[in-house]
Amino acid sequence: ILVLNYHRVGDGTASPHDRALWSAGAEAFDKQIGLLARHFDVISPEDFESAAKRRGRHVMITFDDGYLDNYEVAFPILRRHRVPATFFVSTGFIDRPALPWWDEIAWLLRGTARTELDLRPWFEAPLRLDAKRQPQIQAVLRRFKALEFSESRAMLAALREASGLTPPKTVARHWMDWNMIREMSANGMTIGGHTVNHPVLSRLTRERQREEIEGCAARILAETG
Repeated sequence: ILVLNYHRVGDGTASPHDRALWSAGAEAFDKQIGLLARHFDVISPEDFESAAKRRGRHVMITFDDGYLDNYEVAFPILRRHRVPATFFVSTGFIDRPALPWWDEIAWLLRGTARTELDLRPWFEAPLRLDAKRQPQIQAVLRRFKALEFSESRAMLAALREASGLTPPKTVARHWMDWNMIREMSANGMTIGGHTVNHPVLSRLTRERQREEIEGCAARILAETG
């Protein structure tokens, strides 16, 4: 069983956020789903066990996070081709729309007018920003993911101060809402959990991991049944 994982669909070339999250443009996604519909057996999670026991060309399509373009761009294409997909949503972003840490990091690095940022002790030397800034964004993201939770929050606070920018507390048209998620569920899509706040789970205590996973499951159950 081949599982294809997407995050965002559309054109992210001019986005101030993490451009690495765009998995395909709308036209390319349409072609990909059309090919899968014609030549493969696209399954849902409930089909997984039975599919694993028989020969076939089984594919499962998944999305992470819960971005708005999943509903506006990907969902109509999936419906047109009559193909199911699974959307793993981070419920905290649905309930309280804000920039996730990876998009905030990209936003801070792209938006700052400064060409050098001092992020010691997390980096040995000041971080020099080139015109595109994508290499520096990826470097900061890699470092963030490797840190323990409290330390990663300290680095993000230092980045805010070094950049001279204050990220918005809320964002419009960034995430799906529960009405959209319920509509997708009613039309053959599976809704799965992707934690509450999308921390790096391996950097949390067992208790905090359980809170993130079970809290997410409880919200999805309450909103979708």
